[in-house]
Amino acid sequence: MKTVVIAILLLGGLVSLLGAVLKWDWMFKSRRSRAVVESLHLEQGRVVYGGIGILLVIVALVLILFPQVSQPFTGKPDALAILSVESDGCTVTRTEVAGMSSIQNILWRITNENFETVGFQSADDVYSYRYNRAGVYDVVLQAWYEGSYVTISNKVEINCTSQTP
Repeated sequence: MKTVVIAILLLGGLVSLLGAVLKWDWMFKSRRSRAVVESLHLEQGRVVYGGIGILLVIVALVLILFPQVSQPFTGKPDALAILSVESDGCTVTRTEVAGMSSIQNILWRITNENFETVGFQSADDVYSYRYNRAGVYDVVLQAWYEGSYVTISNKVEINCTSQTP
């Protein structure tokens, strides 16, 4: 969705800017732009459309270069942690959470092959977690963000071959 918005902003901005610079007749004689051109005269109308084009391109570039600016539009935090599975197949380790979003209550979430949650464990100050049941499970990190839990990591698969006491 964000990519579509950025593409529309860039395309609209470039068309408006190029139309103003290249004096595209079809753009200034259209029904919608005729009112602007008649009230401001053609040269001032070109300046207005060029300014609108520049503004749209700048907004698109800001959204591309600074993804945290668009965070309120996506509903997702920019927080990210990377998970990896240790050689025993059951232990998952995580990196420090990077990003500027204000998240709380980081959790390890473990799901089975039927996508059912089989376990939660606090991960606030825990960088390594071992699940103690035999089987194959998926593990992600989730955090509380703006009223709900959201995933803030990659998904890894653990394959615990035996139970440990």
